[in-house]
Amino acid sequence: MSKGILIFAFNNEEIDYEKIANANKLMIEYNMDVPVHIITNVAENVTSTKRHYPDYNKVLSFNNGSRWNAFELSPFDETLVLDADYLIMNNRYNAVWGNTNSLMLNTQITPLYAGEFIENDRLNDFGINMAWATAIYFRKTKTAKTFFTLMKHVYENYTYYRQLYELEGTLYRNDFSASIARHMLNGFTENTFADIPSLPIKKIVTAKPEDEIIKFNGINKVKVKITKPNMPNDCIVNSIKHTNVHFLNKKTILNNYDSIKELYS
Repeated sequence: MSKGILIFAFNNEEIDYEKIANANKLMIEYNMDVPVHIITNVAENVTSTKRHYPDYNKVLSFNNGSRWNAFELSPFDETLVLDADYLIMNNRYNAVWGNTNSLMLNTQITPLYAGEFIENDRLNDFGINMAWATAIYFRKTKTAKTFFTLMKHVYENYTYYRQLYELEGTLYRNDFSASIARHMLNGFTENTFADIPSLPIKKIVTAKPEDEIIKFNGINKVKVKITKPNMPNDCIVNSIKHTNVHFLNKKTILNNYDSIKELYS
């Protein structure tokens, strides 16, 4: 069976997501030795909303509405869907290939700074668990197709589901639709026996928008500046090795594009 990575990369007025995806493509091919298929807003009819990007300190278009299309658009029998800015610096996700589970995703993230709050682990204070669309593995089975069909249904009826699940604001996110689709697939329960299994990496390491890449010290070795929680003028510098990191700061990836290209080409 064919296997590979699928990345959605939709540019906006300032951020070159395609460039970010291509940087990550080099890293994935180096570390995982599998093909990477990138879907751009040239290929897709993308509907955008607006959101504030702290790393740019601007309100920009947020083109986030096509992840549910992954089942139909993937050219692979086995697919790992990754966010463009989830930089892959090891081969641990290769453990998904040939898995008996036809659908896997995570409900936990972990910050670079120990104990730091990144985001709620539920859709609201008393709501269902968050399911992160940062990384989703699937095979083309009935279960996986149902999951993505439910994601599309939530997207197309988002006003209703936003009110039903008491989501704050009006911004649509793939994480929200994945969470609701997971809840539906589990029979509207948090039944752990019927739950979608987690990926081999159970917690997604996440760098908040204020955190920055200082430089790459070599293959899969990156020095980062981590802003301390609630202390914007105080930071620590740390070196990360062989760890996949979801960098919410898009600008810092683009600022290091040349280094990534030189190291991983």
